Amino acid sequence: MNYIIASVTKQSIFLTFSILLALLAACGDESSSSVSPEPRHCEEQSDDCDDTSSSSGDVSKNSSSSQKSADKGKSSSSVEKSKSSSSEGKVASSSSKKDENSSSSVEKAKESSSSVKPSSSSEAKSSSSEETKTSSSSGVFDVNAPCTYGDVYVEEVDGEKRAYICYEDGWKRYIPKSSSSSTPKSSSSRGYDSLPSPLHYNMSYGEFTDTRDGTKYATIDIDNKYGPDSVRLAFTVFAQNLKYHDKMVLGTEEQDDDTKVEMYCYNDSIEYCNDWWGGLYQWAEMMALPYECNSKNCADLIDPDGDGFHQGICPKGWHLLSEREMLAASYASGVGVSEIERSNTIKSEISFSLVGGRNLTGMSLIATGYRLNEMDGNKLVVFDHLNKGTYFDFPAEYEAVNAATCRGGAVYSNNAYLAMGDQKRYGVSVRCVKDY
Repeated sequence: MNYIIASVTKQSIFLTFSILLALLAACGDESSSSVSPEPRHCEEQSDDCDDTSSSSGDVSKNSSSSQKSADKGKSSSSVEKSKSSSSEGKVASSSSKKDENSSSSVEKAKESSSSVKPSSSSEAKSSSSEETKTSSSSGVFDVNAPCTYGDVYVEEVDGEKRAYICYEDGWKRYIPKSSSSSTPKSSSSRGYDSLPSPLHYNMSYGEFTDTRDGTKYATIDIDNKYGPDSVRLAFTVFAQNLKYHDKMVLGTEEQDDDTKVEMYCYNDSIEYCNDWWGGLYQWAEMMALPYECNSKNCADLIDPDGDGFHQGICPKGWHLLSEREMLAASYASGVGVSEIERSNTIKSEISFSLVGGRNLTGMSLIATGYRLNEMDGNKLVVFDHLNKGTYFDFPAEYEAVNAATCRGGAVYSNNAYLAMGDQKRYGVSVRCVKDY
């Protein structure tokens, strides 16, 4: 009987001791967990995960040092993880006094560190981790900075060029059409509908990257053996419209800032410029000449080096499409004699509302319309002729008319003028040709 009692007593003491050890262990775990937030996953964050995890491990291993950090209001690891000004983003070391788990604190930290203005439906963001790096990395552009609609900012980070455009609700990352991250456009607030590729499906195109902003352009080789001898030329030309700019301006404004390359977008919607449509430029802007050249004679500033080319706003090693080169392209397929017949060989099958072209040369002209900004009766017409025609200017003035006129052309659904006069102050499409 005494043996049984002794045995029971020993078992009770052992059980009590085990429970006490278990409680102590639980308290120890709870203490460490109140300081160490849940580790982040590398695939979800753009920060250095190795540094983060080692920092968390140091906190967990030394609970006494962690408690000292907690008394100061934050641990070393929480400082690294929560650099946002938001108090919600900080991982509080006194969370043992609150009935909140650490995972919710981590979620708040993630939300705070990614506090970038949400994109409009027409602008694509590559990833939340990229936005965090863009907005909070030291020495990198702040997308929350104030701006004026149409402003453009270009920076280079780790060898990568990034461009930002100021929209109505703040800065947004600009992603060219040729980028791997496509831009959704169908739900734009301005009613924009995306345009499928206007390139000829059965032709081989080259590709040129404009190093100024990283935009890629399809190119096509023209080798004309037809028509007048003066237009029997061979050259490489953009198969899509230029979209290079420092600043986008509204159609009701003039491109009069001589320190920046300014660009119009149809209906003042950047989606048109980002897509195949490209930008619209006044003559002086296209020529990279002072704004006053839109209303005065500037013949002495054209082709200053006398090589027969004028670079304008085209990339280095390229020049503005000339009247001779446009005519050469229209003859290149050997099909047709009249301007209408020849224009069908250089315009795309798509975008023209009435009659599309055959695009036999691969030039792929599309009906971009143009910037007009004139009164039609009692109505101001800023942009016109989208899906009806395309307009282009040449690097030459049309002195026979007046100083405000240049040489240009237009291609419509059922008509064409490959060489005519045009108003310098209009805004039209631009193509570039490789120097030869």
